[in-house]
Amino acid sequence: MDKRDNKNEIVRISYNLAKGTYIRNVYYENETEKDIIFKNNNFEKSCLIPKSFVQKGWKRNKKSPQNIYISSYLSLLKIYWQKYDTMNE
Repeated sequence: MDKRDNKNEIVRISYNLAKGTYIRNVYYENETEKDIIFKNNNFEKSCLIPKSFVQKGWKRNKKSPQNIYISSYLSLLKIYWQKYDTMNE
């Protein structure tokens, strides 16, 4: 995979009929006034999710994975993984 493809890796959105649209098994890393930063299972990549997208809240626990439920109409938007180093610049 070339570096350009790596920057365009889309965060996978899942759906549960009973609970709704969610992003599966992400780890809380940090947050800003408007966004939350989550890391993937390998802790190599991060994604920014606007707080206004999140429906059922999130845990500020960096050690356990969680599912982040988002508004269903936002599932049409694309959220991308980024290398963790570029998130901190």
